[in-house]
Amino acid sequence: MNNYNFMKYKGVIISDDQVEALKDLEYFIVKSKNFELKQNLDRQKGSKQWFTLKDNKVHEIEIVGAELEKIPLSLGNLTSLEYLNLNVNKIKILPTSIGNLKSLKILKLDANKLIRLPDTIGNLKSLEELILGHNYLKKLPNTIGELINLKKLVLINNNWKLSTIPETIGALKSLEHLDLKWNKLSSLPSSITELSSLQYLDLNNCSLENLPERIGDLQALKYLDLSENSLRRLPDSFFNINSLETLNLRDISLKNISELIGNLDMLKKLNISLNGLISLPSSMLKLKSLQNLNIELNPILDHQTWEILNKLKSKGVTIVQSNRSYYDSIRTNPNPDAVCPFCGSGNYEIGYDHWFCPDCGAETIKG
Repeated sequence: MNNYNFMKYKGVIISDDQVEALKDLEYFIVKSKNFELKQNLDRQKGSKQWFTLKDNKVHEIEIVGAELEKIPLSLGNLTSLEYLNLNVNKIKILPTSIGNLKSLKILKLDANKLIRLPDTIGNLKSLEELILGHNYLKKLPNTIGELINLKKLVLINNNWKLSTIPETIGALKSLEHLDLKWNKLSSLPSSITELSSLQYLDLNNCSLENLPERIGDLQALKYLDLSENSLRRLPDSFFNINSLETLNLRDISLKNISELIGNLDMLKKLNISLNGLISLPSSMLKLKSLQNLNIELNPILDHQTWEILNKLKSKGVTIVQSNRSYYDSIRTNPNPDAVCPFCGSGNYEIGYDHWFCPDCGAETIKG
């Protein structure tokens, strides 16, 4: 925007020489030699429409929250278009001509009613960012793998319709950011491990039951969210992702953690809350970059584990422990005379079936 000479007029950005002609503007009009789109302005609260031109060519279009239902076939004539934001509308189908937008770098279609994408989407060789969250997509075309310059792909929450990702996704060698959370995938294509540039992967609440055995090939990965799935185990190769800095394993039905976790040298933040963990491996002490560890709502009973946690604390690691309000809800009565055998605190509390220390987080079975 800073490279163009434009001014706002009633929510539309237009070139200076067109301001006088549009003083009585009632419609949003994007028009060039071979394309025209007419849209009522401000049809609902929060709607936003603007476009930019350069050398009499349309370079950017944004129509957000305007209840737009259709995109004209002539959209494909805007071969200089680089940015198209149609978030929060009612678009169900994209015209096949969208594949003609050879200059398009950013395409935003979040919160529409899309049920499918045309195969021609693969023709967008300049595309770097594709936002398709909050739609009704059931699958992606195989041609998605032809977006050779794509860096960011967002498919968050397609209303539980999206159940599969094509194997061709592995061809996206430039992809750095992939958000698939809140979809019903159950499994991932094995080719996802070929995304050599991937740094951010969000798979929260995807109904996953397993991970590809070669998941460890994602050597550029820094952020990984696997929370709220039913994985139960992690492949051994998983612990070869030495680039990982943030790892969320909350509520994945994990009963134990491999000693191999000590291999994750760059790991700074680890969330293993709400699993069935009763102990932690001693290799946790090898996590030299660890800054934050969340162990909330695990039935940790092992004395050695509490010693490990205390050592981590002494190294400056922030331990997020059991939620006090959770234990308050199940506690029968505190025992003011009880002393925690681990930290010596006098706040040791007697619960229904265990003892709990709110100061160090230690828990032991009653008896």
